[in-house]
Amino acid sequence: MYQLKPDLTAEYILSQYSQEQIMEHYLGVPIKLRSRFLSPLRKDTNPTCGFFYTKEGSLIFKDFAGFFSGGCFKVVMHMYNCSFHEALEIIANDFGMVDGVRVERKDYPHLITFQRRETIIEIKRRSFTDEDREFWTQFGITKATLLHFHVPPLEAAWLNGKCIYSYRKGDPAYAYDFGDGQYKIYFPKRKTNRFMCNCSIVQGYQVPRDLSDGVVITKSMKDVMVLHEFGITAFAPQSETVYPDDEWVAGLLQEAPVVVSLYDFDRAGVTMANYMRKRYGIEPLFFTNGRFGSKDYQAKDISDLVERWGKDKVSQLVSLSYGAYRNGHRTGLHHTCEDEQPAATHLLHREG
Repeated sequence: MYQLKPDLTAEYILSQYSQEQIMEHYLGVPIKLRSRFLSPLRKDTNPTCGFFYTKEGSLIFKDFAGFFSGGCFKVVMHMYNCSFHEALEIIANDFGMVDGVRVERKDYPHLITFQRRETIIEIKRRSFTDEDREFWTQFGITKATLLHFHVPPLEAAWLNGKCIYSYRKGDPAYAYDFGDGQYKIYFPKRKTNRFMCNCSIVQGYQVPRDLSDGVVITKSMKDVMVLHEFGITAFAPQSETVYPDDEWVAGLLQEAPVVVSLYDFDRAGVTMANYMRKRYGIEPLFFTNGRFGSKDYQAKDISDLVERWGKDKVSQLVSLSYGAYRNGHRTGLHHTCEDEQPAATHLLHREG
């Protein structure tokens, strides 16, 4: 007897297979709580990933180093660089819901009653020192900008009541304070575990912003502050692999005359930039590294560019390049840094 195929929705898929089984199928990692493991989504040498449930019962895969956080559908979107609906189609095909033999359903009774414990971060601020000034000024970030964005140096930090950091010279820590107990702690001089976060807020929204001249979506709070120094409004999801909220992006596109992305020219950055161009029409800009015949800027982001060339020279290039994009001119951006080293001839390289 002929039967109509049901509408392919997230609700329908979850009525056939659990979020746990979908997550486990694509990540290739068993669902275990309160344990850490290497990321299956990137090259990783330090176990920083884990699973937890939201208060609403959604299973979340989170890379606590700040590279990714999301449910089963976002995992598939990230792995296949696809839209939400395309992710639904991939899952339906892989599990035999469209045609073919269905994958056997698997139950996870030991996880049903689990409830997420809220992550509480507490901080104690300290005064700025010469070490703080030296670190931030290499990227052109002033104390005034740090204060504007609520980024204090820390004397100590606690996680769920346990002291996990005390200040010592050579190991500074800074809090990105988003308000209401939401923090991202930054340990800039550590080689591993450089971030600790208890929120998913878009970075840069902790203070009022002017969108009238356009917006850059970038990959870190540090880059948000560097661009602020040049008079450019920028925001950053918690990492290059965190997909922005559709409603938030729609609001930006409605309010700002131009929105561009500025991510690293590596696999994670290009993947996210391509996703944003495909889904929202947001044009991607990169500091390229010589690969595929591109210009080599010898810097992966705006922070590194300031560190290498200096704030004054980069300011001139930013004014020319961003001004041209803001005014709708997409080509013909040529300028040279006068330096002993080979100079950048295009500050912002548009992906062809």
